[in-house]
Amino acid sequence: MYKSHLTANKEFKTKKEMFSYIKENKELIVKSLKSQVKTKSGHILGFYNPIDATVKNIPNLDEDYIYPIISNTNWLDNHRDIHLDGSMNKTAKEQQGKVCYTTDHEIKINNIVAYPEDVGLMIETLDFNQLTKDYSGKTECFMFKIPKSELINAPFKRSQEKGKKMQNSIRMIYIKVDIGFNDNDPDFAQEKQYYDEAYEKAVNKDAFKDVNVVTLVRELKIHMEGSAVPFGSNSATPIESKEAVNDDTSKIEPSKDTQTISEMLKKINV
Repeated sequence: MYKSHLTANKEFKTKKEMFSYIKENKELIVKSLKSQVKTKSGHILGFYNPIDATVKNIPNLDEDYIYPIISNTNWLDNHRDIHLDGSMNKTAKEQQGKVCYTTDHEIKINNIVAYPEDVGLMIETLDFNQLTKDYSGKTECFMFKIPKSELINAPFKRSQEKGKKMQNSIRMIYIKVDIGFNDNDPDFAQEKQYYDEAYEKAVNKDAFKDVNVVTLVRELKIHMEGSAVPFGSNSATPIESKEAVNDDTSKIEPSKDTQTISEMLKKINV
């Protein structure tokens, strides 16, 4: 039996039956994808610390700010989605001053780390191997720029001072998407083209093993906030220190049913 992340719990006797169903219902599936507000953790490990500029080689960043990497491109995550270059440029321009930085995707007083007026949005193109990932290739990183003086969440600030590792996660809406199939049947020629495009652009090609259906995200919109999270779908979105870069032991992605940042902070007494 075959099933896809795009067809919920529906099962199919053959791959062709599954692909045909998705193709015939593509308009409804895409409409459903675009109607959902999703949370998705990034592929880098957390934050860029400007003190590490000689290690990270990211120029012109101010050490009086933190730079959470909220999302990035060219990585097939465990939701079988790949965000493509250019997918976040429009929202980074349009959502300036409209997005807050929180913990655990909770827009509550106790979870807010920085308010929208203090959260700058920016896109930086970096090498994956600058971001603790052993892959050759570039990625567009959607980053926040936040003055350290405006961080209002005391537990979060203490965790950063202690060098605790976190990831970041984006709350988003898909605007433009395509669906790719790994099949050479002429009936799915366009879908195979999309699949090959995703494979060509993703640096983690090992993630395509046994993956027959992928979603290519060509444009997304950040929705209200980006968050610090303990773990997520994409292990490449950091707030890193030099020490963390030199001792990266957090490349395995735990499942979603993990502790929240708030729970983690309580356990480590920060």
